[in-house]
Amino acid sequence: MVVTAGNFSGQRSVLWTNNGEEATLRVNKALSIRARHVEYETRPGPNGAAERDVIYIGGRRFRKVTVNGELRLCNHRAVDAKLIIKRHFSGDYLKGDGDPEDRPA
Repeated sequence: MVVTAGNFSGQRSVLWTNNGEEATLRVNKALSIRARHVEYETRPGPNGAAERDVIYIGGRRFRKVTVNGELRLCNHRAVDAKLIIKRHFSGDYLKGDGDPEDRPA
């Protein structure tokens, strides 16, 4: 455990070393960032269930759906943190709030 000014900063564990030997560990910094994500289908039908169009690709039947997703991050530190968020999905990217950069994988 790494402690800075009496506060927890990070941790890493090692399962085994020889008696009297030294070991070097890479310590991951604890950022105190909480993440929450949700996704849900849109276009509800008359009975509350989502209406799904059927499409055929290569002779196989698939359901076409529109999905909204939301990602919320909360930084519990006094300093700003720069994050790179990677999400993979199939289909067409329509839009994103906050001008995210959309790059193919």
